[in-house]
Order: sequence, then structure tokens, then C-alpha cells
Amino acid sequence: MHARHHSGAEDVAQSLGRRLRQWRDREGLPLRVVAEHLGVSCATVSCWESGKRFPSGKHIDGLASLTGILPCQFFCQREEGSLALCASRCPAAAAAIRPRED
Repeated sequence: MHARHHSGAEDVAQSLGRRLRQWRDREGLPLRVVAEHLGVSCATVSCWESGKRFPSGKHIDGLASLTGILPCQFFCQREEGSLALCASRCPAAAAAIRPRED
């Protein structure tokens, strides 16, 4: 038997899909609500959640707006997806955890 190797893109798509599905389940929202918000089909959102397809930049921005999840957190392959892990590579995450200077 040969070991199956996944590309980095597949891993990122699966990470994004897992986070989207977790958020949707937590919020109790059906696929239809996400699809309508983004102007795509339910089948498209399902493919994103399963990691079979990857959303465009426009749709990633829409997902971030809808969910409140920073785009970089969708791409973080660490399960906890913490802002601290993403901050070194993502200015938005760094700004989110930076203490405010009042």
C-alpha cells in the first residue's frame, strides 16, 4: 500500500472547511444562510466545508465578515487556530492582539 500524500493546498482547504463547519454548527445556521449571504449555491458551501473546493478571495472576505473569523485564522492549520499563532504572519491578527494605547 502506498501512503497518500496531501498537498499543502488540500490541507489548507480542509482547515478552512473545518473552521467554517464548526462555526456554522455552533451558530446553528443551515448551509442555505451562508450560501445566500455569499451569493453561491449550497453545494458550493458544502464543497468548501469538505475541503473539496477552495473559496475565492472575495468569498473568503465574505466568510470573514459573516463569521467574525479573521481570514488568516481560516488558513491556520493548527487546530486551535489562535491569534497568537497567526500573528507572526498576518497583520490583521497581530493588530487584533496588540494592546490598545489609550
